Amino acid sequence: MELSKTFKDKLTRIACKQFDSGMMMKKKRMETIKDIEDLYFNKVLELMDNRVNIPFPIMSGQIDTYLSKIDNPPTVNFRTSDMPNFSEKIVSAWRDDQSTMRAGWESKDRAEKKLCLMSGRGINKIYASSVQNEYKSHYDVVDYHSFVCEGRNGRLEKNLYCGEKDIFRTMAVIREKAVQKIYDRKQVILLDNAYASGDVQIDNETLNDKYNRLKSLNLNPEMNAYVGQQVASLVEWNMDFEGKRYYLLFDIKTKIWLKVDELKNVYGCNKWLWSSWAFNPEEFMFWSKGAGDDILPTAEAMRLILNEAIENQRRRNRPMRITGGSEFGDVNELMEFVPDNVIVANQGKKGEIVTIETPEVTSSINLVQYLDNYLGQKTGVSSDLQGTSDKDTKVGVYYGNLAQASDRIGLVNKEYSDNYAEKGYRYFWGLKEHLTKAKSIELLGKDGIHMDELTRKELDDVGDVDDVIVSGGSREEEINEITSQRQSKIIAEVSGNPALSQRVNPEWLIKTALKTAGFNDEDIQQALDVKSLGDTQLIKEADFAIREIMLGHNPKINRGATASFIQHIIDYDIDNIDFEKTNKQGQIIGIDKKNAEISQRLRDYAKAHIQIVMENNQRKARAINSDLMQASLSKELQEPASDEALNIPTPTQNETNIASARPFETSLGTQKGVNETSQRLSEAVTPE
Repeated sequence: MELSKTFKDKLTRIACKQFDSGMMMKKKRMETIKDIEDLYFNKVLELMDNRVNIPFPIMSGQIDTYLSKIDNPPTVNFRTSDMPNFSEKIVSAWRDDQSTMRAGWESKDRAEKKLCLMSGRGINKIYASSVQNEYKSHYDVVDYHSFVCEGRNGRLEKNLYCGEKDIFRTMAVIREKAVQKIYDRKQVILLDNAYASGDVQIDNETLNDKYNRLKSLNLNPEMNAYVGQQVASLVEWNMDFEGKRYYLLFDIKTKIWLKVDELKNVYGCNKWLWSSWAFNPEEFMFWSKGAGDDILPTAEAMRLILNEAIENQRRRNRPMRITGGSEFGDVNELMEFVPDNVIVANQGKKGEIVTIETPEVTSSINLVQYLDNYLGQKTGVSSDLQGTSDKDTKVGVYYGNLAQASDRIGLVNKEYSDNYAEKGYRYFWGLKEHLTKAKSIELLGKDGIHMDELTRKELDDVGDVDDVIVSGGSREEEINEITSQRQSKIIAEVSGNPALSQRVNPEWLIKTALKTAGFNDEDIQQALDVKSLGDTQLIKEADFAIREIMLGHNPKINRGATASFIQHIIDYDIDNIDFEKTNKQGQIIGIDKKNAEISQRLRDYAKAHIQIVMENNQRKARAINSDLMQASLSKELQEPASDEALNIPTPTQNETNIASARPFETSLGTQKGVNETSQRLSEAVTPE
């Protein structure tokens, strides 16, 4: 049911008030985060006098060490009832979309972690788009300066509203989306007129928080804001109103909305568009503290102490002096140090100078060292974790400190990993809502990696995933390592006992041993595939040819093909291409023409290589026979000579002609042998 304009206007007015309330809620918090950013970016603070003011990388050292110790991105698995193959397809699609050349999850994940360490909150937006029927997955890292929420609950899903400001879009893009019926056309005209009149200006004060980072690095963002066209600063908003969730996109200055609808109509699922995780989660507080809050006071104290120590040394090296005004012709000559300089005193004066001594401060460095150790103990980022521990530290104490730091960072890792389930869930719904045509994916089968498709119909048949399971992380790796050690011990005992080894499935034993050693499923599959031993590269080339055929292309004939190459293509066709349509009773009711065509093309491509395989086999057989004859001849030549003269019969002319025509001939090289080989290959590639 379409929402009325009156209702949309009402929601927008409420959203604007919520926006102002959320901004007031976090205002003081953002000011504290500015101080953390200044220390991280080594900003030189302004002082009234000429004292030493050197920024030391204390904050950045702690933050970057934390960043390096938080887990790498985990793996997500999607669980669906009675549809394991579908779950594998979703995981394969996710691996493809999160790659560096697509959504770039890993690099954005690192950026999100750093923002979380400084502010206490990692915020992300996972969604998808389908422009001109082209599906694309997105992972946006959301700046905490731009994010607004109710803030009275630590779990974002329990907040009544949340949103993101500073979404800059040109009026040309906004007009285009109105033409595409994504935005309301009449509302776009209102906004266009408001900006054209010159009454609306982007408030630079709202950007000062984000500009602070650039200014810390001596950049001038205000002088580089020219874009040459009109730009609107929009707010994307999610809110709960009377038990329903809504999506809004509006201009905060004019309070003109461009799109208002129920959230589930826009994104499919009814969860907020954003998800978030906390460095230090609090149940009843969203804007909780981060690593920077714990480091800030001590880092500031260390900076001041170090600067005071340097200032003290400077005053000792260049002390102040007292002298009479008439002692020298020009007292200013004493201000500048000039090597080997001679200053002449006035006639009749002794040129007396009294030096004001500055006492040496010896406790500063010790105090800084104490604060550094104290900070490491309280935050978990100690010298052991940074790789700069004392060489005299005992081994047991060293590893004990590492374990303690690991446990403390492990709490952050748990929160981080839990949020990956939220990311995975939003990824699934983006895929479900925007995948318009089949997506090519890679799946691991019994014969290794093969190409498959995730279709629109499969996504339509599944209403939702039952669960998103996150695996990986340092703690899980430790548990897996302990389990692997136990399994390795049992495997060694079983395989070493003849009575037990005969009662165990040999293939299972090999798979388990290789899995325990850390080999992945693809490597294990390849290790057990004795049929294609030595044909690894050809199998990869066969997979490439299969993919080309699946995409509707015509792959080139492979001149190095072997029987394994042909068999791999035929096996893929039998195992994965099903062109018979069946009803619920399992009865065949028709033929899938598209799959039938693909199956036929795969078989035709395989059959086209039969003659090539026979020629390659014949060539190999002759080469092997040649090597054997050369080895035999070499052996005979190395045997001790007999006293009797060798009686080598001279070959007849007919024998010489036959040897020249068919060198190194064996049963495989004769016509009869070629016919037998051809028959066997034809039987292997021809389906029953």
